[in-house]
Amino acid sequence: MKDELASEPGDGRVDVVVARRRKRVAVALGAWAVLVGVVAVSGFGSVNDDAVAIVVVLTVVGVAAALGASAAVLAGRPALAAGLLVVSVVAPTWYLYPLLLVPVVGAVFLVRGRDELRAAQP
Repeated sequence: MKDELASEPGDGRVDVVVARRRKRVAVALGAWAVLVGVVAVSGFGSVNDDAVAIVVVLTVVGVAAALGASAAVLAGRPALAAGLLVVSVVAPTWYLYPLLLVPVVGAVFLVRGRDELRAAQP
């Protein structure tokens, strides 16, 4: 693995490693979108009638932001992905509020590893 990372930026081996990392991160962000969507929808039954529209909008925005973060990682834009991941916190998680730490920690890792994920442009 050290040999792959020590290669020149235009070398095919580095491109493959970066592409695999991007795909793994994108899959994880997609899983986050599904999880936050399922959790948000599971609490719809307990929402007051006058708040249903707000909860639906927050759910859609949160899930769309998480999916956008996944697409941004695949496009080689980890800083944008980190920002969208933080926006995904608006999705209601009801009693599972500790889940909101997942996107914040993920955003920190995306920002810290942005140079690795950007090493090879698609």
